Amino acid sequence: MTHASENGPTLPSAPGLRIGVTVVCHTIVDFFAFMIVPLLTVIEGRLELTPSQGATLIAVQPLIAGLAQPVTAWFSDRFDTRMPGVVGIALTVISIPLIGQAENYTQLVAIYAVGCLGIGAFHPVAVASVGELGTTRRSLAVSSFFVSGMIGGAAGSYVAPIWVKAWELESLAILIAPGLLAAILLSFAIRPIKHRTHDAHETHAALPREERRARWFAVWILFAGAGLRSAVHAACALLIIRWGEQFVLARASATELTEKLEGEATLIAGPMTAALVVGMALGGFTIGSTIRPRYERRMLIAFPILGAIPIVLFGRLEQVLPEGAPIQVIAFPIAMLMGVAFAGLIPTGVSLAQRTLPHRTSLVSGLMLGGSWAAGAWGPDFAQTITSQVSLRSAFDATAGVLVISGLLMLLLPKALCGPSHTPSARDND
Repeated sequence: MTHASENGPTLPSAPGLRIGVTVVCHTIVDFFAFMIVPLLTVIEGRLELTPSQGATLIAVQPLIAGLAQPVTAWFSDRFDTRMPGVVGIALTVISIPLIGQAENYTQLVAIYAVGCLGIGAFHPVAVASVGELGTTRRSLAVSSFFVSGMIGGAAGSYVAPIWVKAWELESLAILIAPGLLAAILLSFAIRPIKHRTHDAHETHAALPREERRARWFAVWILFAGAGLRSAVHAACALLIIRWGEQFVLARASATELTEKLEGEATLIAGPMTAALVVGMALGGFTIGSTIRPRYERRMLIAFPILGAIPIVLFGRLEQVLPEGAPIQVIAFPIAMLMGVAFAGLIPTGVSLAQRTLPHRTSLVSGLMLGGSWAAGAWGPDFAQTITSQVSLRSAFDATAGVLVISGLLMLLLPKALCGPSHTPSARDND
């Protein structure tokens, strides 16, 4: 069965099909979003960038995309439109593949910033659409959305270095055409979806003033914790690259990266970055789809604290492994655990925030996803500064410490709001 909206034709009305189209589009967007990090060494060598400029480039995405998400989420809720998500995917698939056309650092940042703006515009609209379609299985739907992005991110991290090694950076422009096709399909899939239940605003307004304040306080605590975990994510992405560079330098008994060594470092960073993303996907889906609401607060406290262990261990691989051990092979599963540590709770946080403020699902989704990215944009510079002034191992340790703090912060979450009974609408219960 199909139906038409006043804005034009749509896809068949089955929620599962609409969710499917949206999560596939998420895969495509994050394929492009994750391409830049493993290519950083090649980009730095091509444009003669400093390590500090490279770290700043990594921070562009969480900053620009992060700031864009709450703004587009507010716009989407205010004007009852899903089109910012469609415009977002279009900007992403046009801009990111054009990084090979940049002739200097300024052009590179400008092109990348436009793509990051698109990444930010897509995410809150898309995840709110999936959450709305998921109804009573909101956590499962959001977890599926999250995993689809991680699949795309892992593919982008792994494929980009191989692609560029074979055909150079300029050839990425070929990917624009299939990306635009995805934008068209997304427009048909999400345009007619309602933003919220018809009585969500009235139900929230009818709550006692103290409970309304408590709900907003809980969302801001969730946002702060997500921001710290995003900083850890961004820092780990950079540290993986620097680890790969030190690895090839040590293996070649060299002190400076040549063009050949830059290529080798990129081929190491690609799989390791992909390992981070695989861990993010496995952790996010497993936790988000299986943990019941009554246990969410406990997980938000304990998981980041325990998750600091693999980050500390990764920075010490050369010290703890015997000489001749296959470090790259062992590093891959540890990198996966790092991804689980800082990202496994993303779907849980998004779902809890949506259930806490069901009349602001796009806004809280924007805060928990993009807003937290912006709040964590200092992660790469933080990691690079410690690496340059102290050591790479110390940078891993300090990053692990930030993750521990994010877990301790969750002790401030009101217990009464962390469970299925806190949601005013039965439709939003998990």
